[in-house]
Amino acid sequence: MRLLGFRFAPRIRDLGDTKLYIPGVIADYPGLKAMIGGTLNIKHLRAHWDEILRPAASIKHAPSPSPSLMLRKLGS
Repeated sequence: MRLLGFRFAPRIRDLGDTKLYIPGVIADYPGLKAMIGGTLNIKHLRAHWDEILRPAASIKHAPSPSPSLMLRKLGS
């Protein structure tokens, strides 16, 4: 979202039970080690970049969708 000039900071329910996926090496995030489930597959992100940009464009240009709708879309 930063590429589009705004901050997207969703509140994640049950964050303690959720695993996060990071870009890069797990050792770079020692404070989050217990919450990290793995690393991002950058090739997969590049292959699906158009689908990733679609919700960002919706947030930027359309009437504001609800946060729950956006997280549901991102989760699918």
